[in-house]
Amino acid sequence: MANRTLVVIDGGAGVGKTTIAEALAARLGFTYVSTGHIYRTLAFRVLERHIDEKDTAAIAAAARSLEIEFLRQRSSVRIQLDGRDITDEISSPRIVPLTSKISSLAEVRKNLLDVQRRFAREGNCVLEGRDMGTVVFPHADWKFFITASFEIRLKRMFKVMTPDERKRYPTPESYRETLMAIDKEERGNLGIAPDAIIYDNSSSPTAEQDAIVLEYYMTHGKEILNNAEKIKIRLGKTANERRIS
Repeated sequence: MANRTLVVIDGGAGVGKTTIAEALAARLGFTYVSTGHIYRTLAFRVLERHIDEKDTAAIAAAARSLEIEFLRQRSSVRIQLDGRDITDEISSPRIVPLTSKISSLAEVRKNLLDVQRRFAREGNCVLEGRDMGTVVFPHADWKFFITASFEIRLKRMFKVMTPDERKRYPTPESYRETLMAIDKEERGNLGIAPDAIIYDNSSSPTAEQDAIVLEYYMTHGKEILNNAEKIKIRLGKTANERRIS
């Protein structure tokens, strides 16, 4: 990890961590890595090789040998498996159910930890996904945890739905109960690293704007913390004076 900078971005469903991570990586000139895309790539490999979904040992072995790359092409990031572009294929609706199943397998998660950490050994990276700052990279140089209001997340998730998903959820309101169920499930599993910087992007107009804010924090961290401490002290004195009067 010497002479390399590792930035990790955590957050719940629909907060925009993927677009923020891509934009930040582009600004910094870092490699962008998505945990979700890694799991989708594994699901694609399992289907492609006709591996039995119940054969956990074979799936875990496939995870261990996964050769995946994230390549930036102009304004987008393309995913390659064994040198072949599979970006569009891993967005297929048939990938989603299997991805959910295999991501819950302990041996698969363990083996994919090594795949994720391989990127960090190769150079400067921005990685996004679940448990980035708590489990995968507890010693990352920078840890950001992205949040957003429920209503904003609802609109964002509806905006990126596939045509098939739109048939099931024709309006944002029709997806409300599903997102509430996701939140309930995540509540006990979504860990926030104690040294993570929590950033609410509810009112942010674009991912590029978010990336600028995060980059600014990385380059002006000490200044921001010093100013925050001064404000805290000032507000504390004001509160004490009011209580006394």
